[in-house]
Amino acid sequence: MEYYKVRNYRAISVKFLGATNHNGARIKIWEEDRDGKTVSRIFSYDYEYSDIGAQAYNLLVKAGFKVVCKSCLHDKDIIMCDNWGSDFKELKDLKD
Repeated sequence: MEYYKVRNYRAISVKFLGATNHNGARIKIWEEDRDGKTVSRIFSYDYEYSDIGAQAYNLLVKAGFKVVCKSCLHDKDIIMCDNWGSDFKELKDLKD
C-alpha cells in the first residue's frame, strides 16, 4: 500500500503523573498539532479504572471522540482517534 493512502488519525497521548506534596495522582491527556502547539488537560487519577488508558478512553468517548485503536509505550499510552472536519473535537472540552 502506498504511504499516502494510509488513513491519518489523531494521536492523543496519556501519561500518569504521580502524587506530589500538593496534588494527588493525576493523568495528563495531550496532543500536538501540526504547528507544534500542544493542547493538554490534567485529570485526577481515577482508581476505579486503575489504568490510565481506560480512564482516558472513557473521557474521550464521553466527549464524542471516535477511538479507533491504541498503543501502549513505556511511559505513556497513545489513543488514535478519527475526528476531522465538522466532526473535530477539542481536548479542551473534555470533562470529568
